Amino acid sequence: RKLKISSKDLIKFLKVNDFHIYHMNGSHSVLIQANSGIQLQIPTRKELGRVTLEDALDRAHLTMTKFFDFLGYSKSRP
Repeated sequence: RKLKISSKDLIKFLKVNDFHIYHMNGSHSVLIQANSGIQLQIPTRKELGRVTLEDALDRAHLTMTKFFDFLGYSKSRP
């Protein structure tokens, strides 16, 4: 079963991990992590693509496992 992950889900997770919305740029949210200066641009979508999600988490130095744990998915579900 394909999971539908929205930009809202990803932004909530990033906020828990010390990111905050720096500004909005058209249909994208720009988030920054104060202590590291990492800046991410997240498109506003009801469903993010797998590559977009993986790239954002990778640039934020966060894992898919941690993200899915945050969403409440067990490890047996991808």
